[in-house]
Amino acid sequence: VNTRVTLRIPVSKLDLSEGESVRVRSILTNRINLEGELVIHCGETRSREKNRGLALSRAVELIDSARRPVRRRRATRPSRAAREKRLTQKRLTSRRKLDRRGPGEE
Repeated sequence: VNTRVTLRIPVSKLDLSEGESVRVRSILTNRINLEGELVIHCGETRSREKNRGLALSRAVELIDSARRPVRRRRATRPSRAAREKRLTQKRLTSRRKLDRRGPGEE
């Protein structure tokens, strides 16, 4: 018995603003077919009803995460202590590698 479920949701029928629609289409582009349907398969359980519920919840989760705008990263600079620590580590590593060299190598 086949219990795998395929859920097809037309993206154009979703109640999304223009910006949200563009984000959903760009983020979920690999899951949207040529007819403009969001396609989700689920065959995790042996029950068709459970698979249907899982597919539906997965669709809601995907659409919700795709419609939210991406938060931009705020550029930060390393602190003075962090820079000094990095340079100290570099000096130690350099010294350690110099010590590994045999006599006459330079």
